[in-house]
Amino acid sequence: MLKFRLRTLFVVLLLAGLAVWLGQQWYRRNWATLTALQPGSSDAVLFEHTVLTEKLDDEYIASVHLRRRGCKDLFAALRKQHRDVHPNVIVRSTNDLYQIIQFGSSSKRDLDRAVGWWQQEDQVQAGQVVINGVIVDPNGLPVCDCDVDLIGPDPLIGKYRSRDDGTFTMPMPARVGNYHLRIRNTTTAREARTPEFGIDGHSKERTVRIQVPFEAPPLQRGSAY
Repeated sequence: MLKFRLRTLFVVLLLAGLAVWLGQQWYRRNWATLTALQPGSSDAVLFEHTVLTEKLDDEYIASVHLRRRGCKDLFAALRKQHRDVHPNVIVRSTNDLYQIIQFGSSSKRDLDRAVGWWQQEDQVQAGQVVINGVIVDPNGLPVCDCDVDLIGPDPLIGKYRSRDDGTFTMPMPARVGNYHLRIRNTTTAREARTPEFGIDGHSKERTVRIQVPFEAPPLQRGSAY
C-alpha cells in the first residue's frame, strides 16, 4: 500500500513538473533575445552608416537615418534658430516611424553641407535616452517593418518601426525604471518580447541586437549585411 502511494505521488509530481515545463516553454515561445552590442562589432557598424545618397535624373537625394534625436525635435530646433535647411536643398520627406529624413538638391556640395548640419545636430538631448537596435530572425537576417514598442513606466506604443536594414532608433524620456521591448511583425501579427532592462538615467545611449523567434516573410527581409 505504501509503495503504491509513493508510486502515485511520484507520478503526480512528474506530471506536475512536466506541466510546469510545458507552460514555461509555451510562455517563452514569443521571447526574443536581447544582446548589447559592443563598439566595432559587425552589427554596431550598421549605426555608423547613416546617409544613403543617390542621383535621380538631375537631382541628388540623400536619406538620413537619425540615430539620437527625433525628426520633429530636429525640425523644432531648426525653426528656433530661424534657419532653412539650405537655399538649394529641399526636404523631400520625413518619416517619424523610421526616423528618416530625405533631402534633395541639384548640387551635391549643397546637399552634403545640409546633411552635415543635420548629423551635427543629431545628438541625445538633456533628459533623453536613445535605444538603437537591429532586429534579426533566427537565421540572422534583418527584419524590416516591425513595430517596436516600449513597455514600462513611460510606454511608447506605435511610434517606431524597423528600417530596411532591420535597424530602429527610439529616442525616449529618461524616466528611471524597468522596461521591455515588444516587437510586432506588421505582416503576420506575430509578436515577441525582450527580457526586461533598466533605464538608470545615467547611460544616454543603448545599442542592442534583438533576435526574434520567428522568420521574416520574404517581403520583410532586409538586405543581408
